[in-house]
Amino acid sequence: QEGTFTELRRVLKPGGLLVISSPNRKLTSPGRSFNDRPDNLFHVREYASEEFIPVLEQFFEVLEVYGQRAKSKLLFVPFLNRITRRIMPGLYAPERGNPEVEKVSRKNEYRYIVVVCRKIKSDKP
Repeated sequence: QEGTFTELRRVLKPGGLLVISSPNRKLTSPGRSFNDRPDNLFHVREYASEEFIPVLEQFFEVLEVYGQRAKSKLLFVPFLNRITRRIMPGLYAPERGNPEVEKVSRKNEYRYIVVVCRKIKSDKP
């Protein structure tokens, strides 16, 4: 990870922005530690929300932190969508989840953590 973040910092112009995200390990690979391989075979590492920002702060100035929740896959099937809305309103609650990116709130746990960083202008390449 250090090599990756060092290279990202190297290729950014001074003051350049980096938008980077990670699945929240607490939700996508529950029970796994930071050093364990994530459940997603295509990922090498996933961060919990409280781990991601301190790592990035070692290399960049963190400007903004956003979170994103996944949209229920059931809602993409029209028939199931209608049944879910009529019969099981407890399961379908749009107000509980927003697939859009939103500013992180301490009371919410997000499926994806999105961070906007800037290369510190005084950094040397």
